[in-house]
Amino acid sequence: MRPSSATNIGGGAFGPPMAPVYQRNGGGSGNFQPPKTSDVSSAAIVAQMAETQDVAVEARRSLAYLATLCLLCIYAAPTVISLHLAVDPDSAFWIGRYGYFALCAPLTIILVHLVHIAHLTAGGRSQLPFVIATLAPLLVFVLVGSVYMVGARDLNLGAFESLDACSGPDAPPKLMKLEMAYARGVAALDECAKRDAVGLRRPTLDVCQEWTGEPPVIVKNGNKYTVYNRGKLGRLFATSTKLRQNFGRELKYLATTEANHACSSFCKRGQMLWHMPGTVVGFEGEPCAPFVALKLQGLWSAGSVVLWSGIIGGAVFLGLLVAAGR
Repeated sequence: MRPSSATNIGGGAFGPPMAPVYQRNGGGSGNFQPPKTSDVSSAAIVAQMAETQDVAVEARRSLAYLATLCLLCIYAAPTVISLHLAVDPDSAFWIGRYGYFALCAPLTIILVHLVHIAHLTAGGRSQLPFVIATLAPLLVFVLVGSVYMVGARDLNLGAFESLDACSGPDAPPKLMKLEMAYARGVAALDECAKRDAVGLRRPTLDVCQEWTGEPPVIVKNGNKYTVYNRGKLGRLFATSTKLRQNFGRELKYLATTEANHACSSFCKRGQMLWHMPGTVVGFEGEPCAPFVALKLQGLWSAGSVVLWSGIIGGAVFLGLLVAAGR
């Protein structure tokens, strides 16, 4: 038997007729609704945009970290040289401890970096922090280097190298006060030796009552005598003596010249104030002025290195920043 057309529409000769697809989805052509894909597509687009934005923020944060590291490396050399000039006894005494201002450079870079990172995390974009972190330390190094260059230029090194001019009437005021401080130190040491070192070896100024403000401790061991001061606490908290008030800075500087240059006095030959002659290697009784003059000749060069290394390093970084912005 030939199957009817209704059977063919149903989909088989031996099965029940199947309903059309539109009837199974809704029961009629009037209730047909296509699948809703607009909401799914919008959510995917939003998620993709958020992910892209997170990647961009992370890239900017990485660039900020890299730029900060580069700036710290670029300005490391002038910072170290400036700090060396600040702690060096000779440059600190004759010019000053202005090199400590170089610490403002890395502190400024780190502070600007923290502000920049917070700005990027909030979704901001700006190259101004890079400019500030470059120009602010550069200005510091220009000022520090200029101070040491001008100070070294104004020093009358001829007065140091010529022993006659060193103690003459045309000597710099600071040099004349240094010579006066040495004379007062010798007088104080003589008084100390007469009072506290009868039968003993000549003491040094750091154990004398004229400097410390209190009598020393004398210990006898057989036929030998040893003179001690009151220890670190005694030196730090000792009574402020007249010698310390008037010439404390100058006498402390003479103590460093005796140890660093193996010399005594400053302009003319003289005895040591702070050390015994046998305790300083290389001491031959020479005055300190020529040795200090030789060392101070390098101050101008050190100041110029600070200035130009800051300028060149900052200019190179700004050039790279401009090139990257293009």
